[in-house]
Amino acid sequence: MVNHILVPTDFSPLANAALNYAVDLAEKTGAKIQLSHIIESPSASYNSLGVMGQVESDEQFVEEKIFTKLLIDRVKQRLEKLSLDHSQGNVKVHPKVYFDSPYRSIMDRIKHDGIDLIVMGTKGASGMQEMLVGSNAEKVVRHSPVPVITLKSEISNHLPKRMVFASDFSEEMDKVMPFVKDLQELIGAELFLLRINTPNDFHPSRSLEKLMDDFGKKHSLENWSKHIYCDIVEEDGIIYFAEEQEADMIIMPTHARKGFSRLLAGSVSEDVVNHAKRPVLTLKIK
Repeated sequence: MVNHILVPTDFSPLANAALNYAVDLAEKTGAKIQLSHIIESPSASYNSLGVMGQVESDEQFVEEKIFTKLLIDRVKQRLEKLSLDHSQGNVKVHPKVYFDSPYRSIMDRIKHDGIDLIVMGTKGASGMQEMLVGSNAEKVVRHSPVPVITLKSEISNHLPKRMVFASDFSEEMDKVMPFVKDLQELIGAELFLLRINTPNDFHPSRSLEKLMDDFGKKHSLENWSKHIYCDIVEEDGIIYFAEEQEADMIIMPTHARKGFSRLLAGSVSEDVVNHAKRPVLTLKIK
Protein backbone atom coordinates (compact mmCIF):
# COMPACT_ATOMS: atom_id res chain seq x y z
CA MET A 1 0.00 0.00 0.00
CA VAL A 2 2.68 2.52 1.09
CA ASN A 3 6.29 1.90 0.07
CA HIS A 4 7.89 5.35 0.20
CA ILE A 5 7.04 8.11 2.72
CA LEU A 6 8.26 11.69 2.34
CA VAL A 7 8.76 13.79 5.49
CA PRO A 8 9.81 17.42 4.84
CA THR A 9 11.59 18.93 7.86
CA ASP A 10 12.73 22.33 9.08
CA PHE A 11 14.02 20.72 12.31
CA SER A 12 11.16 22.22 14.32
CA PRO A 13 9.37 20.22 17.07
CA LEU A 14 6.34 19.94 14.76
CA ALA A 15 8.47 18.52 11.94
CA ASN A 16 10.00 16.04 14.38
CA ALA A 17 6.49 15.02 15.44
CA ALA A 18 5.69 14.31 11.78
CA LEU A 19 8.83 12.18 11.53
CA ASN A 20 7.87 10.17 14.62
CA TYR A 21 4.42 9.63 13.12
CA ALA A 22 5.93 8.45 9.83
CA VAL A 23 8.30 6.04 11.61
CA ASP A 24 5.39 4.34 13.40
CA LEU A 25 3.51 4.00 10.11
CA ALA A 26 6.61 2.65 8.38
CA GLU A 27 6.97 -0.03 11.04
CA LYS A 28 3.54 -1.30 10.01
CA THR A 29 3.87 -0.87 6.26
CA GLY A 30 7.57 -1.63 5.75
CA ALA A 31 7.94 1.65 3.86
CA LYS A 32 11.20 3.54 3.59
CA ILE A 33 11.26 7.19 4.67
CA GLN A 34 12.84 10.08 2.81
CA LEU A 35 13.60 12.90 5.25
CA SER A 36 14.16 16.06 3.23
CA HIS A 37 15.24 19.56 4.11
CA ILE A 38 14.73 22.26 1.50
CA ILE A 39 17.07 25.23 1.37
CA GLU A 40 15.37 28.08 -0.42
CA SER A 41 17.73 29.58 -2.98
CA PRO A 42 17.62 33.39 -3.11
CA SER A 43 16.39 34.62 -6.47
CA ALA A 44 18.44 37.83 -6.24
CA SER A 45 21.37 39.34 -4.36
CA TYR A 46 21.06 42.20 -1.87
CA ASN A 47 23.66 44.84 -1.04
CA SER A 48 24.67 45.93 2.46
CA LEU A 49 21.66 48.27 2.66
CA GLY A 50 19.25 45.45 1.82
CA VAL A 51 18.54 46.76 -1.68
CA MET A 52 18.19 44.21 -4.45
CA GLY A 53 20.92 44.42 -7.02
CA GLN A 54 24.21 42.98 -8.21
CA VAL A 55 26.80 41.46 -5.88
CA GLU A 56 29.00 44.34 -4.72
CA SER A 57 32.42 42.70 -5.05
CA ASP A 58 34.38 39.52 -5.57
CA GLU A 59 35.00 39.50 -1.82
CA GLN A 60 31.27 39.53 -1.08
CA PHE A 61 30.70 36.81 -3.66
CA VAL A 62 33.31 34.60 -1.98
CA GLU A 63 31.80 35.29 1.45
CA GLU A 64 28.37 34.24 0.20
CA LYS A 65 29.81 31.04 -1.25
CA ILE A 66 31.56 30.20 2.03
CA PHE A 67 28.40 30.91 4.01
CA THR A 68 26.37 28.68 1.68
CA LYS A 69 28.92 25.86 1.99
CA LEU A 70 28.90 26.09 5.81
CA LEU A 71 25.09 26.13 5.82
CA ILE A 72 24.89 23.01 3.63
CA ASP A 73 27.42 21.14 5.79
CA ARG A 74 25.54 22.03 8.98
CA VAL A 75 22.18 21.01 7.51
CA LYS A 76 23.58 17.70 6.27
CA GLN A 77 25.04 16.91 9.69
CA ARG A 78 21.74 17.62 11.47
CA LEU A 79 19.77 15.68 8.88
CA GLU A 80 22.06 12.66 9.00
CA LYS A 81 21.93 12.54 12.81
CA LEU A 82 18.14 12.84 12.79
CA SER A 83 17.89 10.05 10.20
CA LEU A 84 20.25 7.78 12.12
CA ASP A 85 18.38 8.37 15.40
CA HIS A 86 15.07 7.36 13.79
CA SER A 87 16.29 4.38 11.75
CA GLN A 88 15.34 1.33 13.77
CA GLY A 89 14.48 -2.29 13.01
CA ASN A 90 13.07 -2.49 9.50
CA VAL A 91 12.60 1.30 9.27
CA LYS A 92 15.23 3.13 7.24
CA VAL A 93 15.29 6.94 7.10
CA HIS A 94 17.20 8.45 4.18
CA PRO A 95 18.35 12.12 4.46
CA LYS A 96 18.13 14.41 1.42
CA VAL A 97 18.93 18.11 0.97
CA TYR A 98 17.41 20.11 -1.89
CA PHE A 99 17.63 23.69 -3.15
CA ASP A 100 14.21 24.94 -4.15
CA SER A 101 10.97 26.32 -2.77
CA PRO A 102 9.40 23.89 -0.27
CA TYR A 103 6.22 23.37 -2.30
CA ARG A 104 7.97 22.87 -5.63
CA SER A 105 10.53 20.52 -4.13
CA ILE A 106 7.82 18.35 -2.57
CA MET A 107 5.95 18.14 -5.87
CA ASP A 108 9.19 17.15 -7.65
CA ARG A 109 9.91 14.44 -5.09
CA ILE A 110 6.46 12.94 -5.67
CA LYS A 111 7.05 12.90 -9.41
CA HIS A 112 10.64 11.60 -9.49
CA ASP A 113 11.07 9.51 -6.32
CA GLY A 114 7.95 7.35 -6.30
CA ILE A 115 6.50 8.89 -3.12
CA ASP A 116 3.32 7.15 -1.90
CA LEU A 117 2.54 9.27 1.17
CA ILE A 118 3.57 12.62 2.65
CA VAL A 119 3.63 13.26 6.39
CA MET A 120 4.23 16.88 7.39
CA GLY A 121 3.64 19.39 10.16
CA THR A 122 1.62 22.53 9.61
CA LYS A 123 1.00 25.56 11.76
CA GLY A 124 -2.21 26.28 9.87
CA ALA A 125 -3.38 29.77 9.00
CA SER A 126 -6.24 32.05 9.86
CA GLY A 127 -8.13 35.09 8.66
CA MET A 128 -6.73 37.14 5.79
CA GLN A 129 -3.48 35.12 5.77
CA GLU A 130 -5.45 31.93 5.23
CA MET A 131 -7.37 33.42 2.30
CA LEU A 132 -4.57 35.25 0.50
CA VAL A 133 -1.33 33.47 1.41
CA GLY A 134 -1.98 30.02 2.80
CA SER A 135 0.85 27.71 3.84
CA ASN A 136 3.12 25.25 2.09
CA ALA A 137 1.14 22.44 3.70
CA GLU A 138 -2.11 23.86 2.38
CA LYS A 139 -0.72 24.02 -1.17
CA VAL A 140 0.55 20.46 -0.88
CA VAL A 141 -2.86 19.29 0.36
CA ARG A 142 -4.54 21.05 -2.54
CA HIS A 143 -2.31 19.71 -5.31
CA SER A 144 -0.60 16.51 -4.14
CA PRO A 145 -1.53 13.46 -6.26
CA VAL A 146 -0.65 11.21 -3.29
CA PRO A 147 -2.21 11.08 0.20
CA VAL A 148 -1.01 13.67 2.73
CA ILE A 149 -1.08 13.47 6.52
CA THR A 150 -0.78 16.83 8.28
CA LEU A 151 -0.15 17.37 12.00
CA LYS A 152 -0.62 20.58 13.98
CA SER A 153 0.76 19.32 17.29
CA GLU A 154 2.85 16.58 18.84
CA ILE A 155 0.75 13.53 19.68
CA SER A 156 1.35 10.34 21.61
CA ASN A 157 -0.97 8.13 19.53
CA HIS A 158 0.86 7.76 16.21
CA LEU A 159 -1.22 4.85 14.96
CA PRO A 160 -4.86 5.94 14.88
CA LYS A 161 -7.44 3.63 16.44
CA ARG A 162 -10.50 5.79 15.75
CA MET A 163 -10.64 7.19 12.22
CA VAL A 164 -13.34 9.55 10.92
CA PHE A 165 -13.99 9.38 7.16
CA ALA A 166 -15.96 12.51 6.25
CA SER A 167 -17.60 12.24 2.86
CA ASP A 168 -20.76 12.62 0.79
CA PHE A 169 -20.43 8.92 -0.17
CA SER A 170 -21.01 9.58 -3.85
CA GLU A 171 -19.56 7.28 -6.51
CA GLU A 172 -16.46 9.51 -6.64
CA MET A 173 -15.51 8.27 -3.17
CA ASP A 174 -15.00 4.77 -4.58
CA LYS A 175 -11.67 6.05 -5.96
CA VAL A 176 -10.16 6.80 -2.53
CA MET A 177 -11.84 4.10 -0.46
CA PRO A 178 -9.33 1.29 -1.25
CA PHE A 179 -6.54 3.32 0.41
CA VAL A 180 -8.73 4.11 3.42
CA LYS A 181 -9.79 0.49 3.82
CA ASP A 182 -6.24 -0.84 3.50
CA LEU A 183 -4.98 1.64 6.11
CA GLN A 184 -7.84 0.81 8.48
CA GLU A 185 -7.23 -2.92 8.22
CA LEU A 186 -3.45 -2.56 8.50
CA ILE A 187 -3.56 -0.71 11.83
CA GLY A 188 -6.77 -2.32 13.13
CA ALA A 189 -8.67 0.94 13.53
CA GLU A 190 -12.37 1.61 14.01
CA LEU A 191 -13.84 3.55 11.08
CA PHE A 192 -16.55 6.20 11.51
CA LEU A 193 -18.37 7.06 8.28
CA LEU A 194 -19.51 10.66 8.69
CA ARG A 195 -22.01 12.69 6.68
CA ILE A 196 -22.53 16.32 7.68
CA ASN A 197 -26.06 17.66 7.23
CA THR A 198 -26.12 21.42 6.69
CA PRO A 199 -29.00 23.84 5.98
CA ASN A 200 -27.69 24.36 2.45
CA ASP A 201 -27.26 20.65 1.78
CA PHE A 202 -29.89 18.93 3.87
CA HIS A 203 -31.11 15.36 3.35
CA PRO A 204 -33.48 13.18 5.39
CA SER A 205 -31.69 10.88 7.84
CA ARG A 206 -33.29 7.78 6.31
CA SER A 207 -31.83 8.51 2.87
CA LEU A 208 -28.36 9.24 4.27
CA GLU A 209 -28.38 6.09 6.39
CA LYS A 210 -29.26 3.99 3.35
CA LEU A 211 -26.55 5.73 1.33
CA MET A 212 -23.91 4.88 3.95
CA ASP A 213 -25.21 1.33 4.44
CA ASP A 214 -24.90 0.74 0.70
CA PHE A 215 -21.42 2.28 0.73
CA GLY A 216 -20.26 0.04 3.56
CA LYS A 217 -21.58 -3.08 1.83
CA LYS A 218 -20.08 -2.10 -1.52
CA HIS A 219 -16.60 -1.89 0.00
CA SER A 220 -17.05 -4.87 2.37
CA LEU A 221 -16.14 -2.73 5.37
CA GLU A 222 -15.60 -4.20 8.82
CA ASN A 223 -15.44 -2.54 12.25
CA TRP A 224 -17.31 0.53 11.07
CA SER A 225 -20.30 2.66 11.99
CA LYS A 226 -22.33 5.38 10.28
CA HIS A 227 -23.00 8.84 11.67
CA ILE A 228 -25.05 11.86 10.61
CA TYR A 229 -24.07 15.16 12.22
CA CYS A 230 -25.88 18.47 11.81
CA ASP A 231 -24.05 21.80 11.73
CA ILE A 232 -24.13 25.13 9.94
CA VAL A 233 -21.04 24.41 7.82
CA GLU A 234 -19.30 21.16 6.96
CA GLU A 235 -15.86 21.93 8.35
CA ASP A 236 -17.24 22.80 11.81
CA GLY A 237 -19.32 19.65 11.88
CA ILE A 238 -16.35 17.46 10.96
CA ILE A 239 -14.07 19.02 13.59
CA TYR A 240 -16.67 18.95 16.40
CA PHE A 241 -17.71 15.38 15.63
CA ALA A 242 -14.07 14.23 15.69
CA GLU A 243 -13.57 15.94 19.05
CA GLU A 244 -16.71 14.40 20.55
CA GLN A 245 -15.68 10.93 19.41
CA GLU A 246 -12.06 11.48 20.52
CA ALA A 247 -10.95 10.39 17.06
CA ASP A 248 -7.24 9.96 16.30
CA MET A 249 -7.48 10.95 12.64
CA ILE A 250 -9.78 12.77 10.22
CA ILE A 251 -9.81 11.43 6.66
CA MET A 252 -11.06 13.62 3.83
CA PRO A 253 -11.15 13.42 0.03
CA THR A 254 -10.19 16.64 -1.72
CA HIS A 255 -10.56 18.27 -5.12
CA ALA A 256 -7.90 20.61 -6.53
CA ARG A 257 -9.43 24.05 -6.81
CA LYS A 258 -7.70 26.96 -8.47
CA GLY A 259 -7.98 30.69 -8.87
CA PHE A 260 -11.11 32.72 -8.24
CA SER A 261 -13.39 29.69 -7.82
CA ARG A 262 -11.42 28.65 -4.73
CA LEU A 263 -11.72 32.12 -3.17
CA LEU A 264 -15.48 32.02 -3.73
CA ALA A 265 -16.19 28.45 -2.72
CA GLY A 266 -13.30 27.65 -0.41
CA SER A 267 -12.18 24.13 0.30
CA VAL A 268 -13.59 22.12 3.19
CA SER A 269 -10.55 19.86 3.39
CA GLU A 270 -8.12 22.80 3.54
CA ASP A 271 -10.22 24.48 6.22
CA VAL A 272 -10.18 21.29 8.29
CA VAL A 273 -6.39 20.97 7.84
CA ASN A 274 -6.00 24.56 9.05
CA HIS A 275 -8.23 24.28 12.11
CA ALA A 276 -8.41 20.66 13.30
CA LYS A 277 -6.29 19.69 16.31
CA ARG A 278 -6.07 16.09 15.13
CA PRO A 279 -4.00 14.64 12.28
CA VAL A 280 -5.78 14.96 8.93
CA LEU A 281 -5.33 12.57 6.02
CA THR A 282 -6.34 14.05 2.68
CA LEU A 283 -6.70 12.04 -0.51
CA LYS A 284 -6.97 13.54 -3.99
CA ILE A 285 -9.96 12.36 -6.00
CA LYS A 286 -8.32 11.56 -9.32
